[in-house]
Amino acid sequence: FEITTAPEDFLTVSEALEKEGIAVEASEVTMVPDNTVSLEGDAADVMNKLTGELEELDDVQDVYTNAELPEDME
Repeated sequence: FEITTAPEDFLTVSEALEKEGIAVEASEVTMVPDNTVSLEGDAADVMNKLTGELEELDDVQDVYTNAELPEDME
């Protein structure tokens, strides 16, 4: 199962699952876009290159995007 909740409710939900004895494989607070943009061709290549270069910067911890890239690029 995948549970999605507001960030401010994360701890409450985690504690409720633990209290009920439900094993959690992984949990995290992350950014999930409300709207996505499907990219293909040159636009997908540019976005893939940009996010890759941003991720390589020492000062960057996480990179988020609402772009949906073809599966062979992800």
